[in-house]
Amino acid sequence: MVVVVCGIALRVVPYAGADRVRALAFSRVYLDRHGAELAVRPVNDEGLRRLYVPLEEAPEDLVRLVRRAEDARFFVHLGVDPLSVARAAVQYARTGRPVSGACTITMQLASMLHPRPATI
Repeated sequence: MVVVVCGIALRVVPYAGADRVRALAFSRVYLDRHGAELAVRPVNDEGLRRLYVPLEEAPEDLVRLVRRAEDARFFVHLGVDPLSVARAAVQYARTGRPVSGACTITMQLASMLHPRPATI
């Protein structure tokens, strides 16, 4: 019951970082008169190119590939994957250093929106 209530709340309550996401700078794409891409201007001096593609327009194979590579249990947890955290903790305890991460896609987004130094 708690899982259902939390799941509904996560879908209904406005996302706290939405303003930060909307404020991101995106690359300017220059097209010719026929709609062919001429150039993409980076958003910073390091050459970062950031193109906005709505999730609905992203190829489903790409979405599935990213989800599988970054967070295989994305639809099973509510933002923190306890199995990944336990695995990473055991590996750290055995070796004394980080061997693998436990960050979910949700946690990666949170760290991009609210950067902090990496800690255990």
